[in-house]
Amino acid sequence: MAAKQNPKKLKWQLDFAH
Repeated sequence: MAAKQNPKKLKWQLDFAH
């Protein structure tokens, strides 16, 4: 996972997980 490279992706991933 490249959370640091794609902070936006991590954001949507967190939203999706919730």
